[in-house]
Amino acid sequence: MQSTRMDRLVAKKDDARHPPMLVFLAGRDRIIDNEATREFVTRDPARSVTVIDYPDQTHSIQLDAPGRMTADIVRWIESLPKKPR
Repeated sequence: MQSTRMDRLVAKKDDARHPPMLVFLAGRDRIIDNEATREFVTRDPARSVTVIDYPDQTHSIQLDAPGRMTADIVRWIESLPKKPR
C-alpha cells in the first residue's frame, strides 16, 4: 500500500524543484532492482544525481558499512555548490 502511495507521489512530481540527490546501491541487494532504480533516478537530465555503488553490501548498507557510508555522505555534501548568503 505504501509503495502505491509513493508511486502516486512520484507521478505528481514538482518539475520546478530539482534538488541534488544521493543514492546508494548495494550490489547484493535482494530487495530492490538496482538497475531499475538507477534508471529511474537518473532519467531526469535536469536533476543532479550521484549514485554510489557498494558492490559487496546487502540492502542494509547503513548497518554493514556505516563508516564508509558516512564518509561518502560528507564528501557528497562538501561537493555541493555553496549557496550565497
